[in-house]
Amino acid sequence: MAYAASDYIKVLPALSTSPLLQMYIDTAAQVTDMTAFGADYQYAIALRAMHNWTLDQRPLGESGAVQSKAEGRLSQAFNTGKGNIKESDLSQTSFGVRLQALIKKHVSGFSISAAGYPNPGDNALDPDDVVQWNPIG
Repeated sequence: MAYAASDYIKVLPALSTSPLLQMYIDTAAQVTDMTAFGADYQYAIALRAMHNWTLDQRPLGESGAVQSKAEGRLSQAFNTGKGNIKESDLSQTSFGVRLQALIKKHVSGFSISAAGYPNPGDNALDPDDVVQWNPIG
């Protein structure tokens, strides 16, 4: 069964019911390559949209990589060492960490947006917003 990005986003009710949902999906789709992700394309869009929304919910000035997450008595720690993808972006949310894993599964030798989406009113990414990702092994 194929799901749309909006179906995956239902796990994040605050975004799935937001009037800005379609904007987040559209901006995520602009920087997500359908060919690279194949059957996981909609999932990749959803992860990027949820990642971008989560970053946008942080208080101004708050940043940093996700180091761990916990729920009840369970916790998970993440390796926050610098990798080939800019640490300043995808490793900052659990959705971004999942997207990194999906990228590693599907893609080799392509450029991704480190910023996640272009600035409003800007139809192109700045050269500084794109990094080359070359997985090892």
